[in-house]
Amino acid sequence: MSCTTSAADSATSAFSPLRVVPMTGSTQDDLRADLTGAKADHWPHFSALHALGQSAGRGRSGNTWTTPATGALTVSVVLRPLVPVDALAWLPLLAGLAVHDALAPRIDPRRWRLSTKWPNDVVALPTA
Repeated sequence: MSCTTSAADSATSAFSPLRVVPMTGSTQDDLRADLTGAKADHWPHFSALHALGQSAGRGRSGNTWTTPATGALTVSVVLRPLVPVDALAWLPLLAGLAVHDALAPRIDPRRWRLSTKWPNDVVALPTA
């Protein structure tokens, strides 16, 4: 996986580090492979992998999709919680709502309709 990270990226981002790749199969698959291998230490708590495009994304019920470059925000975040993972089952739902709430005031409602798709996809569709 080829990625870019700069000091400026880390300084201006809530994520530390934020790594960006132009295209990947799946950000989740890439992180899972790194976190179970020798690169696990390269991904601290709250670091993130952002792909400009994905060719093998996965969703619920085994659904797959592709995302052309800059066609969507595809990102996976590393969490190293201090509580049992079972206690965080609600986290994907809250993440989707947080993204929706952050985007809503920045989108022109005359041009775009913003909605949340279960469990945490946020979709902006043209109104007409």
